[in-house]
Amino acid sequence: MKRLFAVLMIGISVLAFNSCILDPKEETPDNKKPTEAYKDLAEARDNVLFNLQKSYNERNIDQYDKLLDAGFVFHFSNLDFKNGEVSVAQWGRAEDVATTSNMFDPNFSKPGQAPVSSIDLTLTYAAGEDLWNKITPEDQVNYPDEFWYEKTVRYRLTVEAGDFTYVGDDLQASFVVRWAEVSGEGFWRIIAWRDDTGN
Repeated sequence: MKRLFAVLMIGISVLAFNSCILDPKEETPDNKKPTEAYKDLAEARDNVLFNLQKSYNERNIDQYDKLLDAGFVFHFSNLDFKNGEVSVAQWGRAEDVATTSNMFDPNFSKPGQAPVSSIDLTLTYAAGEDLWNKITPEDQVNYPDEFWYEKTVRYRLTVEAGDFTYVGDDLQASFVVRWAEVSGEGFWRIIAWRDDTGN
């Protein structure tokens, strides 16, 4: 996701979005939209994207944390890095979880910066396990004989913080997932996120 907003609002970058691969639901009588449960990460790679969008829309850091592989790397937009909007080209899991926690926290603010009050993200992609591109990881020392899977998505992001509203429309990112086994259980996790690949 475009991280320039977070650099301006929180002083550190954040990411967020919501998947719209589901059919829209009619509103219930009390004007609240019904929500679906988080999906099983062992069943399908697309479930990672569904859970990612849901964790951001609900600002649920615990669910978000479950999605990132131990070796996760976030790659900032080439344009943001080249233009000096961010000071690093990429960062790892710890930095990402920390900054995302700040964005999700309705009480987090810095002097002159209001906390994020609203996140509205829409992620659009062709659903289907056969639509993930199979790739071989470059790091064969840490990931020998593994195959990873990559999918590109389009997204729209609206974030509100105080009087400031950021709207990013028709943006693009790619996600790479790997099958991870922890304590004898296997599931899909995000190993790489490349932001705004349309630039």
